[in-house]
Amino acid sequence: MKALYEKEETHFLATYEGEPAGSGRFRFKGGLVKFERVATLKKFRGKGVASALMDLMEKRAKMKHSDYLPFMHAQVDAIPFYLKQGSIIRSWFSFLKQSTI
Repeated sequence: MKALYEKEETHFLATYEGEPAGSGRFRFKGGLVKFERVATLKKFRGKGVASALMDLMEKRAKMKHSDYLPFMHAQVDAIPFYLKQGSIIRSWFSFLKQSTI
């Protein structure tokens, strides 16, 4: 299945002072652009690598298809990062969590 998506994916490698520090990709599916596999090596976390990577990925996605709706799945421990990036959480879990407060 991987081969089916390779033509639709755009991959990114982030560097910090010339050293590989993080990576990510996006792909277009239907009317959506899905951000995937965004990761930063542990020793580079907190240095702005992931923020710069997401900014670049979002700009490139908009250049290719400005009318596509962005979305992604994220690990629970990454949610604070994505909220700082301006993401909005839309899921049944978050609805249930908020309604119990």
